[in-house]
Amino acid sequence: MFSQHTLSSNEPFSIVKRKVKSSEAELRFEKSENPVELRIAVSPLDAATANLEAKQSESLSFKQLKLQANNLWENKLSRINIKGGSNDDRVIFYTSLYRIYMSPADVTSNDHRYLGSDGQIYKADGWRYFSSWSIWDTFRSKFPLLVITEPTLMRDICRSLLSLYRTGKKNWSTVSESTPTVRTEHASILLLDAYRKGIRDLDFAIGYEGMKKEADELPMASPDQKLESAYDLWALSQIAGIMDNSSDEKKYREQSEKLFEDTWTREFMQITPAFEVMKNNGLYQGTRWQYRWAAPQYIDQMIRWVGKDTLSNQLSYFFDNNLYNQGNEPDIHVPFLFNRFGKPESSQQLVRNLLTKEMTHRYGGNSEFKIPYVGRAFKNHPEGYSPEMDEDDGTMSAWYIFASAGFYPLLVGGDSYELVSPIFDRISIDMGNGKTFEIKTKGRKTPEDIIKRITMNGKVVSNYSISHGEMLKGGTLLFQY
Repeated sequence: MFSQHTLSSNEPFSIVKRKVKSSEAELRFEKSENPVELRIAVSPLDAATANLEAKQSESLSFKQLKLQANNLWENKLSRINIKGGSNDDRVIFYTSLYRIYMSPADVTSNDHRYLGSDGQIYKADGWRYFSSWSIWDTFRSKFPLLVITEPTLMRDICRSLLSLYRTGKKNWSTVSESTPTVRTEHASILLLDAYRKGIRDLDFAIGYEGMKKEADELPMASPDQKLESAYDLWALSQIAGIMDNSSDEKKYREQSEKLFEDTWTREFMQITPAFEVMKNNGLYQGTRWQYRWAAPQYIDQMIRWVGKDTLSNQLSYFFDNNLYNQGNEPDIHVPFLFNRFGKPESSQQLVRNLLTKEMTHRYGGNSEFKIPYVGRAFKNHPEGYSPEMDEDDGTMSAWYIFASAGFYPLLVGGDSYELVSPIFDRISIDMGNGKTFEIKTKGRKTPEDIIKRITMNGKVVSNYSISHGEMLKGGTLLFQY
C-alpha cells in the first residue's frame, strides 16, 4: 500500500473523527461561500516525498490540472482513430481503450525511488517502476495491445517485471507492493512477447534467475495448470535462446514439449461428454473443451496428431453448441483458430457475431448457468458486458479492440497476428515510432461480406496473418470484399 500522503485545502478544517487502524477521517469545514478544494498527494515511500509532490502541484489551479488530465487522456485515446461502424461500436471501442490504462500503477517517487517486493528501496534511473498486476488474465491481450500503442511505457513495464523477479516475485503480491493484486503468473510470456515485437532494450539477465526459480515451482496439480506451465516453459526456452544459453534453451524446450504431449494426449485428445463440464478433473474456471486449445504454440503438433480437417470440424462443433466462453480468459483466442485450419471465413463470421450480435452463453466465470444467458457479450450500457464477464483488468477490453480492428495475437510470445474482418471501415494506429499503420476496407456492402483479398502496401497477404515487424514499418493493410 502507499505508505504516506499529504492533504491540503483552500479552506480551514478540523478533524472531527479519525477511525482507529484506518486512514479514514471525518473533516469539518466552516461555512464559506467559496468552493472547497482539497489536494492530496500520495507517496509509495515517505512523507517527505509526498510533501514534495504536493508542493509541485500548488502552482497549478484546479482548472489547469483538469485540463492537463484531459490532454493526457486525449493523447492516449487518440493513439487509435476509427471511422465507420455504429455509434455503439465506437463508444464500446473507446470505452475499452480507456479501460486498458487502469493499471499497472506507476509507483516511482519523483526522486526516482521505488519500493521493491522485498521491502528494500531501489533507484530507477531513466525509467519508471510499475506495480499492480493481474497477468494471468492480461498477458493474453492487454499487454500485447500496449506493446502496440505504448511501446515506451511497455519498456518500463517490462523492466519493472524483471526487477520484480530480482526482488522476489510471488504469484500474488507481497506486503511491500502497492496493491494486494491478483496473480503474476505468465510474466515470462509477456516479456517474450514484448521482446519479439521490438522492445529489445531489455536485460533479461536481471530477472533470469528468478524466472528459472519460478520454472522449478510451476503448478502441476491439474491438466490446465500443466498446459499453462508448458506455455511458461516454452517462453523461458525462447528467452534462454535470446540470451544465447543453448543448454537452458534445450532443457526448457524439451520440458515444455514433453509436458504438453503427456497432458494433451491423455486429457484433451479424445473428446468425451465430460468435456462440457465446468471444472471437470480440477480445471480452473473452464471446461476441457475450453482448455483444449490453450497451448497455441503447439497447434501444429495438434494438427499432426489429429488432422487439420478433424480439428476444424471439432472446432465448429465447439462453437455451434455454445461451448465457447467469451466471459473468461482460457479460450478467448480460439475464435481466430479457423485461420490456422484453412477456414478464414469461419473466423471472420464468428468474430463479427461475437462483437455485434446476441449469443448464447452457457458458462459464467466459475460454473455453468442454470439457464443460459442470451444477449450481447459487449454492449453500450452501464453494465457493459454479459453476466459474469471477467473483464479482469482490461483483458476483455483489449480483446474487443483487437477483434474489432481486424487482427489478434493468437500466440502471445510470437510476432504475428491473425487477420479477420474489422467492424470499422478505417483504423489508424500510431505505432509510437513515427509510423502510422492503417487498416482499410474496400467494396464491403454488408457487414457479413467475406474478405476476398488482403494486401499490405499493395503486396498480397496470402495466409491471413501479418507480422508485427510489418506493422512497425507503417503503411496500409487493405481488406477487399
